[in-house]
Amino acid sequence: MALPIWALVTDGMRARILRRLDSVDGEDPVELFSTSGVRHLRDSMDSTSRDDLSADDDEGDVTSDAPGGPIRKDMEEFAHDILGFLELHRRADDFERLAIFAGPLMLGVLQMALPASLKRILVAERALNLITLPEAELRKRVLQLIHENDIRRGA
Repeated sequence: MALPIWALVTDGMRARILRRLDSVDGEDPVELFSTSGVRHLRDSMDSTSRDDLSADDDEGDVTSDAPGGPIRKDMEEFAHDILGFLELHRRADDFERLAIFAGPLMLGVLQMALPASLKRILVAERALNLITLPEAELRKRVLQLIHENDIRRGA
């Protein structure tokens, strides 16, 4: 019997968690996990418009995804929330294997924040943005990617 596996698919603003990928009939639906908003980006943009920056000011892009930038901060908070949710379910023995598929920037954020307990059960991770795929297609694609990863690892 396959160990219960879940997959996280995220673009940094939205996340979809596919539960029980090992079940044949896909009985468990996709668990949607949404952000509460882009608080840091919104605050930064509000601050910039209030400051009435002139066109030749070199203040940098308020939408920066650089470390410490507002987009990055929002992604880090979202990653913390997602990983906390996954860790609670791991502790409850809801799954024993985890796969992560995220856009390149978000994958880096997740890798930095991933607790050791989830790292130990990570069976696949890829820098792919699959968030917009329909549910059935998403499930099929994720299973295919996990299978390809298992073959590469010799599992």
